[in-house]
Amino acid sequence: MPHRFKKDGEIERKLITYLTEQESYYLVSDGVALSADQPRRFTHDESVEIYKRFAEADMAWMGVRHREPMMYHFAVRIDPRENKAYLMEYLDIFNEEKNLHLKHMVEILSWEEGIRSLHVPLQLTETEDDYISVEHDRQDHTILVKKA
Repeated sequence: MPHRFKKDGEIERKLITYLTEQESYYLVSDGVALSADQPRRFTHDESVEIYKRFAEADMAWMGVRHREPMMYHFAVRIDPRENKAYLMEYLDIFNEEKNLHLKHMVEILSWEEGIRSLHVPLQLTETEDDYISVEHDRQDHTILVKKA
């Protein structure tokens, strides 16, 4: 299960090590979609910068197993007036699983924070399902909304 990023300090430190040792796709940085055709390892300095952006986010989550980072990690900015989250950072070891992982993000935000909408600066290749509706804004970004 994902853990809140700023929980105890230990997992955050492990993120920097994880990014330098494991390959992942960097799909969104600072709220902008990246062209992530190939996974990559990050230098220590790059990993520290990514960590800083996670730490500055309104909310950040890491996919973990046995208190070790794995799979996907994301950070969001929250607009409490609109009850909406904006995806600011997103790393995933499985580019082909991003549609499923983005839907998981909406579920996590809904369970933990009561936020039912996630604005994603990426286009999804799948359509909506029984739990999540898919909308698009004028910039052709995806808006995932948890159905009631």
